[in-house]
Amino acid sequence: MTSSFLRGRFAHVVVLACVAIGSLAAAGPAAAQSYAITDLDPTHRFTRGSARYVSENGVVAGVVNDAEDREHGFVWTTATGLIDLGANLDAVGMSKGGTAVFAWSGASEPRLAIWTAATGLTDIGRPAWDGTVGGVEVRAVTNEGLIAGRYGELGFVWRADLGFVNPLGGLTATTSSSVSAANSRGDVTGSWFDAESGHGFVWNASSGAVEIPGVGGLGALPAFLNDNGAVSGIMSDGQRYFFWTPQSGTVEVVSPDGTRATVTGMSPTNVVIGYYGNLDPRAFKWTAASGALDLGIAGCSGCGFPAPALINAAGTIAGSINQPGRRAFLWTEPTGMIADTTVARRIGIVQLTTDSRAIGTATLGDEESGQTVTSTVFSWALATGKVVMPGLADNRSEAAAATDSGLIVGRSRAGGVDRPVIWTPQTAPSITFKGFVFPTVNPPFVNLAIGGRNVPVAFSLGTNAGLDIFKDGFPASRAVNCFTGQPIGNLTTIAVPNGTTLTYDKKRNTYAFSWKTDRQWFGCRQLVLTLKDGSSKSAFYFFF
Repeated sequence: MTSSFLRGRFAHVVVLACVAIGSLAAAGPAAAQSYAITDLDPTHRFTRGSARYVSENGVVAGVVNDAEDREHGFVWTTATGLIDLGANLDAVGMSKGGTAVFAWSGASEPRLAIWTAATGLTDIGRPAWDGTVGGVEVRAVTNEGLIAGRYGELGFVWRADLGFVNPLGGLTATTSSSVSAANSRGDVTGSWFDAESGHGFVWNASSGAVEIPGVGGLGALPAFLNDNGAVSGIMSDGQRYFFWTPQSGTVEVVSPDGTRATVTGMSPTNVVIGYYGNLDPRAFKWTAASGALDLGIAGCSGCGFPAPALINAAGTIAGSINQPGRRAFLWTEPTGMIADTTVARRIGIVQLTTDSRAIGTATLGDEESGQTVTSTVFSWALATGKVVMPGLADNRSEAAAATDSGLIVGRSRAGGVDRPVIWTPQTAPSITFKGFVFPTVNPPFVNLAIGGRNVPVAFSLGTNAGLDIFKDGFPASRAVNCFTGQPIGNLTTIAVPNGTTLTYDKKRNTYAFSWKTDRQWFGCRQLVLTLKDGSSKSAFYFFF
């Protein structure tokens, strides 16, 4: 009777699920990594400190404080350990290739210095104009040797063959100016201000400065620049945003419904992201060719006000939403917007890697309300789940920067003192997952189950690896779309019947556990087993 009932009513759904899940399983998730934390000042020569920058080749730059509370600049590598570069030196920038930039913080007109592994610390001086008001701010350090920022009240560019240059040159008289970004082509973008308004420009050593006009007589104030030479930012009225390329000129970025748009980022492929709407803001992405696309909503109750922060070349978008605290979210074309399960007081994302891992800090609690404050650093990808970084003793860690290769730097507190730290990915010995075994079937086939009953799950690793094999939070499950195989909502740790645990059968060389399911479940669901080494396998179920 059950068989005919299934054939009559559900067989077509199960067949579609098999097809969709087969394609989903074929891609296979990448292995998540565990991380180790390292105090960059292990002998505590300094009272406190923070790592601020990290390069792709593992050079770290930051500041530490001595017993007299003077700030020292430092660099660190695995080979050298912490190198003290001297007092009153502030770390202000770093290139991906490991060139660190410092400023002497005690000087009335601060000088800049660069550090490389080959040359050590080199004083490069300062611009010719007055720097007593406003100090120095570095906005970009490129692998091609260009440093750009603001000194005093004027923007600057430095390169070894040019020295310090005011990129505006003779373009116009200014009361103040700034540089906001630079790219690998040697382009620099920024803005200047005269008595009437703000104006945008793009500069290159070979062509000089070119004004970027706004729309409708407004000025353009650039914020973002990519390696294609595209620029995006806000216009001088403080309300409308623009996109500019040398080929197309300036175009206004308009939201999906025509209301005011706020731009928060731009990708290497000229995709602009932001949010729109006053009462119930929603996230969007925009291109010059196709206009604006609403990014939808996250699959969580009460979530709203999405603030997209970063977008990579693959089109993955990372940001945060309200609920009523903050939750991180990731958006991709296939999955839509997926919210993280952690609700925090504050979410800060510092990097979205090329392989779509969002790296940042989640802060919980409010000191002003008398709550205990904790903060954790995380790396989160839809394919592998979230990794929470270990911290030092006080459960207060914060990420400052990260690389595509997975290095993360910042600070972590111990004994009430912030220590400069680096988190490095660890590769655990691989455990070979041999597959699910009876009564569990492997993808692309779908298991049938009745919601509310205990479901036996069995699998083999080919050996006895002990019982402590699962990563924290796993096994876990989530609903998936039966027709596309794409996730619906977040992974949640499974429940098990009282008194049951994971077991190993020596004769069969298999593991088994019982999964306590929910009677409300109906449709397709993914069961995810993620092991300590980060490898992950899934079985799929149709609940009726």
